[in-house]
Amino acid sequence: MSQGSLVGNVVQGLGLDLRRFQLRNARIYTADSAEYMELDRERGLLLIKERIDRESLYINDNPPNFMKNEIRLEISESALPGARFLLEKAVDPDVGVNDLQSYILKPTDYFSLKLHSQTDGSKKVEMVLQKPLDREERDRMTLLLTALDGGDPPIMMSDLFDIDENNGEVRLAGHIDYEQANHYQIDIEAKDYGGLSDSSKIIVDVTDVNDNSPVINFMSTSTAVPEDSPLDTVIAILTVQDPDSEHNGRVHCFVPENVPVSIRSTSTGFYSLITGMSLDRETQSDYNIIVICADDGVPSLSSSVTLHLNILDVNDNAPVFDKSSYDVFVTENNTPGLSVFSAKATDADWNQNARVSYFLEDKTRRMEARLH
Repeated sequence: MSQGSLVGNVVQGLGLDLRRFQLRNARIYTADSAEYMELDRERGLLLIKERIDRESLYINDNPPNFMKNEIRLEISESALPGARFLLEKAVDPDVGVNDLQSYILKPTDYFSLKLHSQTDGSKKVEMVLQKPLDREERDRMTLLLTALDGGDPPIMMSDLFDIDENNGEVRLAGHIDYEQANHYQIDIEAKDYGGLSDSSKIIVDVTDVNDNSPVINFMSTSTAVPEDSPLDTVIAILTVQDPDSEHNGRVHCFVPENVPVSIRSTSTGFYSLITGMSLDRETQSDYNIIVICADDGVPSLSSSVTLHLNILDVNDNAPVFDKSSYDVFVTENNTPGLSVFSAKATDADWNQNARVSYFLEDKTRRMEARLH
């Protein structure tokens, strides 16, 4: 689909009123960094933002695999340079760009590789002799053939496992990550020098280890809220993801008890920070809210993020004089405009809400007095 194409009408699909939808400042959340769609808030439509490449949606979770872990070839020393020897091709169950793409042969002193694309999309691989062989100089060669897929990074079976040709011991040769692939099938072959052989397969199931801490991301935040905000006012919405499995990936989040904010799980992986008690800017004007998320693994792994929240002032405090009444003595015959007394009142609010004006009142008229 091209950029700007219509995916669907969100307002109609959710049964919402368009005006209310516009006021709620809706947004799209994607679990990964790729944002292929965008929301037209004015019309309530979901549109294609970026052309979607089908290949980019595939997951590279399987390495290429040879049916046999070892290939034995008997080549006459009289073979001429350019002689070709067909090799068994590898198989990769992934699709698209993550499928088998190429091979590497090491060392390359005597042989090179040549690939031939087949009509079914597969690649036939041949080993080509580059220079004459001399049995008296060297009667056996060991080469490593590696199959690579098109993933980023590519997964290579030869990088993960190898086998001792003398005792059949299979060993790890590379790093295994449960989150990338948790199942492998290794085909092995035993062959005697008389030419008889047998084959088998090894199924490797990778067990998860709690090696990933929860990842916390804020979807939306309010860095300031009025002090008269009602209880359960949403301050922030965040997501938490842990790629580990089962209890290693189960996460619970909390905030310290010394802040007027609580955290609530709204759905799987989504949390809301809400006001948990009344706010009073005059008591405390800001908070550093630490959100801590920990998994249930043993030992448990945790992550934390900090949100700075400012409390906005509301004009909820009246000015207060430093005394409830004043006794002032003034001598007669003073010049008009002469200062005879200064009263002082304070207001616990802030900024404009704390500015105080003074007035004189009597039974018949109200007049403005000089400000101090």
